[in-house]
Amino acid sequence: MILYVNQSGKIYGSNDCLTPEKEDLEIKKDFAVKYDGVFSWDMGEEKDGCKKEFYLEDNGKIRVEYVDISASSKPALTQADRIEAAVDYLMATRG
Repeated sequence: MILYVNQSGKIYGSNDCLTPEKEDLEIKKDFAVKYDGVFSWDMGEEKDGCKKEFYLEDNGKIRVEYVDISASSKPALTQADRIEAAVDYLMATRG
């Protein structure tokens, strides 16, 4: 299996359908590494309001991090943003 990782070790892709020759070609490219362990995007548990991110550690183990994606983590709209959105809506719906 090939894992594609960025400089911080975050896994952003995987491929377990390559021939050994194609695996070798991918490894020569930046950020592709051969991984002999078990990896699945389904690893870890599902948590409400979170997304999973996977990291390949220096010791070869996979670490799962949970990132908050709830509404509370988004910046609140300013009054100017709300007014602009209302004006845009009104202009778009005028016949």
